[in-house]
Amino acid sequence: MSPIMGNIVNDLVYARLAPGVLDELRRKNPVTDKGYRQHKHFQYLTADVGHPALTRHLYELIGMARAFPNGDWDRYYDLLDRVFPKMNTTLSLPFESAEKTG
Repeated sequence: MSPIMGNIVNDLVYARLAPGVLDELRRKNPVTDKGYRQHKHFQYLTADVGHPALTRHLYELIGMARAFPNGDWDRYYDLLDRVFPKMNTTLSLPFESAEKTG
């Protein structure tokens, strides 16, 4: 997987799955000397809790993406930040833009 796709997956999936999950996965699955990870992150999730939580989260992400068939990434990402905010980050306030107010 390319580094760009890896960053997107980490942002959309693992950083929003549960507090500390991405940090723990990075700790257990460090980057090798060759610049890639030995295993896929999901291989370190538990079968009884981690895999079902990941599956549910992926289905939710896909369901939300269906509302944006034209690939409106900005609107999808805004919705994602409201529904699944990244763990341990500051939430943005929903101020209306100047375009909407007049």
